Amino acid sequence: MTAKRFFIALLFFFISSLPAYAEVFQYFDQDGTLIITDRLHRQKKPGHASLPKIQKIPRIEYKEDVSYDYYSVSGNNLREVMLSADINGPHDERENRTYPGQTKWNIGWSYKFAYSYTKEDPVIHVLVDISDFDFLSDITVVLPSLSGRTALSPHELMLWESFMQGLISHEHDHVAIIKDPLYHDRALGEISRIKELYLEFDSYSDIDEMIKKAIENETGKIGHDLMKIIKDRNDEYDRLTEHGLKPDMRDIFFSR
Repeated sequence: MTAKRFFIALLFFFISSLPAYAEVFQYFDQDGTLIITDRLHRQKKPGHASLPKIQKIPRIEYKEDVSYDYYSVSGNNLREVMLSADINGPHDERENRTYPGQTKWNIGWSYKFAYSYTKEDPVIHVLVDISDFDFLSDITVVLPSLSGRTALSPHELMLWESFMQGLISHEHDHVAIIKDPLYHDRALGEISRIKELYLEFDSYSDIDEMIKKAIENETGKIGHDLMKIIKDRNDEYDRLTEHGLKPDMRDIFFSR
C-alpha cells in the first residue's frame, strides 16, 4: 500500500470512529404501538380545567400529574343519572361496551445517544452510549359530571358523591399501576444494556441513518414489551375487582 493510500485509509477510519449524537422521543399507546419518534409529545396540561359547569363538585382529590376529561350525565333521579352514565360513558372498543369511567394513557421516554462505528466487512460494528433517559407519561381520567339541569335530592346527591369517590378511586388505581416506578427502572435497565450493535450494510446505505433507526428499533421493542406488561396488569386489576365493583379486592391485587 502506498503512503497516500495508507493515509486515506487511516483518515477514513478515524472519521468513521468519530462519535455522533442524537436525541430520540418515543411514545407508545396502550397496545404498545409506537406513535411518535422525533419530537416531544404534545401532552395535555395536567389538571381539571376542562371541568364543565355542574351542579355539585364531589370532594375529590385530583392528582396534579393527571389530566381529567368529563362527559355530561343528567336525569330526574339517581337511577336515571346512573343510566345516563352507562349510556354516555367512554366506550371500550375491545369489550364493545361503555363504562362510567376510564383511564387513557400513553407512556414514553426520551434519551440521548452517542455512537461511533467501524466497518468490519460485511458488517458495521457500532458502539452506543445512551444517556439522559427520561420516563414520560400522558394520562387522562374520564369521569361523569352532573349537568346543570339535573335535580337530585340531598340523599341522592350523597349517594352520587359516594359513587364518584369509588369511581375515581378505581381510576386512580389504574394511574398508580401505570406510573409504578418499577417500569421506569426496568426500561432504564434494559435500554442501558444497549452497548453495541452489528449491522449489515451496503455501499448505498446512509450509515448514520441506519444506526439511528437500529437504536430506535431496539428501544422500540423494549417499549412495546413494557406497554404490554402494563396493559396486562391493568386488565388483571379490572378482572379481579370487576371494574371497581369489588373494591375490597384492590388490597389483594396490590399486595402481590
